[in-house]
Amino acid sequence: MGRRQHSERYIDLIMEDGEERTARQVLDAIMNKWFDSGNRSTIYVPEHRKICHYLKANRKYLAIRKSRYGIVYRLDSVGEEE
Repeated sequence: MGRRQHSERYIDLIMEDGEERTARQVLDAIMNKWFDSGNRSTIYVPEHRKICHYLKANRKYLAIRKSRYGIVYRLDSVGEEE
Protein backbone atom coordinates (compact mmCIF):
# COMPACT_ATOMS: atom_id res chain seq x y z
CA MET A 1 0.00 0.00 0.00
CA GLY A 2 1.27 3.48 -0.83
CA ARG A 3 1.71 6.46 1.40
CA ARG A 4 -1.33 7.72 3.22
CA GLN A 5 -2.12 11.38 3.02
CA HIS A 6 -2.72 13.47 6.11
CA SER A 7 -6.45 13.49 5.46
CA GLU A 8 -6.54 9.69 5.42
CA ARG A 9 -4.71 9.57 8.74
CA TYR A 10 -7.33 11.85 10.28
CA ILE A 11 -10.14 9.66 8.94
CA ASP A 12 -8.48 6.50 10.29
CA LEU A 13 -7.88 8.16 13.65
CA ILE A 14 -11.55 9.09 14.00
CA MET A 15 -12.88 5.74 12.79
CA GLU A 16 -10.62 3.51 14.90
CA ASP A 17 -12.96 3.70 17.90
CA GLY A 18 -15.37 1.36 16.06
CA GLU A 19 -18.42 3.63 16.06
CA GLU A 20 -20.70 3.81 13.05
CA ARG A 21 -20.50 7.14 11.22
CA THR A 22 -21.49 8.80 7.97
CA ALA A 23 -18.93 10.83 6.03
CA ARG A 24 -20.47 14.03 7.40
CA GLN A 25 -20.08 12.75 10.97
CA VAL A 26 -16.44 11.91 10.27
CA LEU A 27 -15.88 15.45 9.02
CA ASP A 28 -17.54 16.92 12.11
CA ALA A 29 -15.50 14.65 14.39
CA ILE A 30 -12.24 15.74 12.73
CA MET A 31 -13.13 19.39 13.25
CA ASN A 32 -14.26 18.86 16.86
CA LYS A 33 -11.21 16.80 17.78
CA TRP A 34 -8.84 19.37 16.36
CA PHE A 35 -10.39 22.49 17.87
CA ASP A 36 -11.38 20.92 21.20
CA SER A 37 -7.76 19.94 21.80
CA GLY A 38 -6.77 23.61 21.84
CA ASN A 39 -4.94 23.65 18.51
CA ARG A 40 -5.26 26.92 16.67
CA SER A 41 -2.87 26.21 13.81
CA THR A 42 -3.95 25.48 10.27
CA ILE A 43 -5.11 21.96 9.47
CA TYR A 44 -5.94 20.40 6.14
CA VAL A 45 -9.52 19.21 6.49
CA PRO A 46 -10.57 16.75 3.82
CA GLU A 47 -13.58 17.55 1.70
CA HIS A 48 -16.79 15.60 2.18
CA ARG A 49 -16.42 13.84 -1.17
CA LYS A 50 -12.83 12.81 -0.32
CA ILE A 51 -14.07 11.20 2.89
CA CYS A 52 -16.89 9.45 1.01
CA HIS A 53 -14.49 8.11 -1.60
CA TYR A 54 -11.93 6.95 0.98
CA LEU A 55 -14.53 5.12 3.10
CA LYS A 56 -16.08 3.49 0.04
CA ALA A 57 -12.78 2.43 -1.57
CA ASN A 58 -11.02 1.18 1.55
CA ARG A 59 -11.77 -2.46 2.37
CA LYS A 60 -11.27 -2.02 6.09
CA TYR A 61 -14.51 -0.02 6.31
CA LEU A 62 -17.88 -1.73 6.02
CA ALA A 63 -20.96 -0.02 4.67
CA ILE A 64 -23.53 -0.88 7.33
CA ARG A 65 -26.69 0.78 6.03
CA LYS A 66 -28.04 3.81 4.24
CA SER A 67 -29.53 6.60 6.26
CA ARG A 68 -31.13 9.81 5.13
CA TYR A 69 -27.78 11.50 5.79
CA GLY A 70 -25.69 9.10 3.72
CA ILE A 71 -24.10 5.69 3.98
CA VAL A 72 -23.11 4.61 7.48
CA TYR A 73 -19.64 3.04 7.76
CA ARG A 74 -17.85 1.12 10.49
CA LEU A 75 -14.29 -0.16 10.89
CA ASP A 76 -14.18 -3.87 10.00
CA SER A 77 -12.43 -5.48 12.95
CA VAL A 78 -12.03 -8.80 11.08
CA GLY A 79 -10.48 -7.26 7.95
CA GLU A 80 -7.80 -5.17 9.67
CA GLU A 81 -4.41 -5.61 8.05
CA GLU A 82 -2.29 -3.51 10.41
